[in-house]
Amino acid sequence: MSKLGATLGLDMAIQLAGFAAAATLKTEKFYDLAGSLTYLILAKSTLAKSPGGTRRSVNTHLMMAWAARLGSFLFYRVIKDGGDSRFDKVKFMPRVFLQYWLIQGVWVFLTGLPVWHVLALAIAWLCWSLLRAWLRWRWWSRHGQLSSAATGWLCLPLVRVVAIG
Repeated sequence: MSKLGATLGLDMAIQLAGFAAAATLKTEKFYDLAGSLTYLILAKSTLAKSPGGTRRSVNTHLMMAWAARLGSFLFYRVIKDGGDSRFDKVKFMPRVFLQYWLIQGVWVFLTGLPVWHVLALAIAWLCWSLLRAWLRWRWWSRHGQLSSAATGWLCLPLVRVVAIG
């Protein structure tokens, strides 16, 4: 499974767990908090699996700061107001309520995609570099030297990936 696919899977698993708790308790009070916690969990888990780098770390931590600020504000507002009027009817209709949670999961994944993409590119670049090294070794072990034909594509750096990542 790709890194982005694993991120989406974890995202949806968190949303389903949140839905299960919210549907059982018939409450929406932690809906927005769960969304922000999903950002934090996904950011931390993808950063932990990614090679280091200042850009990756700064991107991830800025997103985490934003998610913590937004989530704490929304949670405070819901607690202060005693609920969220968006959910007055749907929290009693499990199928519709589930749709809200799944749409939140899609929202979290899509809005976090630039950060997930930067973190995934680091892995892609590392895999490409290892593949190129192995292919160079195989070419050299069979032919004794690297010809210009082999070095042409084997030595091409992934300029776009390196520039982004």
